[in-house]
Amino acid sequence: MIVGSAVRFTFPREAVLRRLFRAGLALGGALSGEPGIGTAKQPYFLELENPVGSR
Repeated sequence: MIVGSAVRFTFPREAVLRRLFRAGLALGGALSGEPGIGTAKQPYFLELENPVGSR
């Protein structure tokens, strides 16, 4: 038990998003959504999805 001290873990945002998106794709999902690809998802979409074969 830690008293009087907080332990904080920080992760690079890009690494967390990349792992999250890869997990979604592995489960059969897609990076796009109802409104499409936003500027935050665009680099990951181009890296992880096949833009030609997207649904």
